[in-house]
Amino acid sequence: SRHSEIDVVAIVTPSGMHYEHAMDVIRHYAKSVVIEKPTVMRMSHGTELARAASEKQVRLFPVFQYRFNKCVQRIRRAMGEGELGEVATATVRQRWCRPQRYYDRDPWRGTFALDGGACTNQGVHHLDMLRYLVGEVKRVNARMKTFGANIEVEDTAVATLEFESGALGTLEITTAARPIDYESSLSIVGSKGLAMLGGWATDKLVTFTPRPEDQEAFSDTFSDAYGLGHHDTYAGVYDTLVNGGTPAVAFEDAISTVRLLHALYYSDEQGRWVDVATTPESARLGRADETLSAHYRTPSPRR
Repeated sequence: SRHSEIDVVAIVTPSGMHYEHAMDVIRHYAKSVVIEKPTVMRMSHGTELARAASEKQVRLFPVFQYRFNKCVQRIRRAMGEGELGEVATATVRQRWCRPQRYYDRDPWRGTFALDGGACTNQGVHHLDMLRYLVGEVKRVNARMKTFGANIEVEDTAVATLEFESGALGTLEITTAARPIDYESSLSIVGSKGLAMLGGWATDKLVTFTPRPEDQEAFSDTFSDAYGLGHHDTYAGVYDTLVNGGTPAVAFEDAISTVRLLHALYYSDEQGRWVDVATTPESARLGRADETLSAHYRTPSPRR
């Protein structure tokens, strides 16, 4: 194949360009791709990428590195073993600071076409962790507004969730906190106890009532918000391509998180409860913008 020394290409470009750049690499070079969050901006883009990867016999590796934080893995184990019992509520609170200068750094930031707002750029990790730990969300009711910056996307969202299990959930995601990042937490209330993941980058097991002694053992201290989970992502890439194993995060699983994301936007657009499994795509998120995309477009390869 062309460039036989390359096996995998990482797509770390603006969110709304992931689909186009990944498709370029798959179609023109037949290489597997690692795709940073959000994997794609629209569910239909996921369907098309999966089809192209199948045709070219390459693999897709989504990145949701927070799943592999020690505290998240501990709660995943707790959920699997029933340590928390039956879940009543799950709550996400993300109170971060993204001032105007953050959005002014690049043309793609703060746009529906290439970025999305607090839910897509910052909060998508928490949507993914809710699914990963508590299970699929059945329906959502969301409201979004912009308070802290002159941008077209939301910097604040609140939502009520109902899970397939019957559990209820609430979501508060904002980048309008000032003047710093304060909190990035996820808590689960069960019939046998409570678990709370916290710290500024969801790196601490703040409360775990079934085994309080695990709180310190399963907490990290991250030097940046990216954490350490990329190691697990790339270990999954190696295991899949070299040993015939499986990716750290299945592509279909990542697209289910994108679907939950769209349900929040669609609910806000419609002003009502929305069923996640059958949600249409949001009219706003990931809409085409040729002028913006031209900034980041790669030239077509010469034959």
